[in-house]
Amino acid sequence: MNPNRFAALAFFGVALVLILSNRTLGTIDMAGDPGPLLMPRLVGGLMLALSVLLALAPAPRAASGEEPPAPATPSALPLPAIAGLVAAALCYALLFSRIGFTLSTAGFLTAAILCFGPRGPRAIAVAAATGAGVALVLGFLLQTVLGVYLPGVLV
Repeated sequence: MNPNRFAALAFFGVALVLILSNRTLGTIDMAGDPGPLLMPRLVGGLMLALSVLLALAPAPRAASGEEPPAPATPSALPLPAIAGLVAAALCYALLFSRIGFTLSTAGFLTAAILCFGPRGPRAIAVAAATGAGVALVLGFLLQTVLGVYLPGVLV
């Protein structure tokens, strides 16, 4: 059986819990804050869509004549990359109120991409551009579309 389907099933279950966990809240009017009603449903809906896509994805196949790759074992975890990601998350939390959403999010995303990817000059430039682009789009969506006030949104 396709191993992606197990992950999709787990993802689907978490999405259902997110969507159904706030069904008794009714409507909550909080100016500038999507609150506990909209955000779990939004995230749950996105997770549902992604779980369906993952379940429908073809199983990974090895090239002809090759053995399929072995699954990752706990001893093969990239501990330095995970430590870098934890450090980036702590810096994000500390810098968010000082330098604002856009800059801290772009910095965090850039660091997260570099923790698990190549670190050459071109890769750093691509990671920085990706981090900045995602932070700008996310800031625009949160502040303009959803009406969430965030400090330091540069859109």
